[in-house]
Parts: sequence; structure tokens; C-alpha cells
Amino acid sequence: MNKVITRIKGGLGNQLFCYAAARRLALVNDAELVIDDVTGFSRDRQYRRQFVLDRFQIPTRKATPAERMEPFERHRRGLMK
Repeated sequence: MNKVITRIKGGLGNQLFCYAAARRLALVNDAELVIDDVTGFSRDRQYRRQFVLDRFQIPTRKATPAERMEPFERHRRGLMK
């Protein structure tokens, strides 16, 4: 099955937009929606934003560490698939 992995970051408005766009893309392509709720906030030292979409009881799957990798990081580390 195909996956749409979205990296959520920013404030509540940006998080809602990223989720809505990724959900639509997943529905159109009959794919599973996976949310990366870690990477987008790991370097946010200035505003200290947090992932808040879980407060809305949105049924999604969280990304695994392997799924959270940068697009080409898997190839750099020698990991395939």
C-alpha cells in the first residue's frame, strides 16, 4: 500500500493545513496517511511549538523513526526500502 508521510510543524493553523492537504492527497491516491510529529519540532528552539493535532482525536498513524528520515538519508545510510 502507498503511504503519504507528512511532516507537521508550525502553529495550530499550519498543522491543520498540513494535515488537511496530506489527508486529501492520501484519499485521492488511496494511500495510508502517516504523520511525522517529531521532526518538525526538534529544532524549534525560538517558539517552542508542540504537536497539538492529537487533541482533536484525529485517527492517524504516527511515523516510525525509519519513516521520519529525510528523503535521501536512507540512501546515504545504505538502507533500502
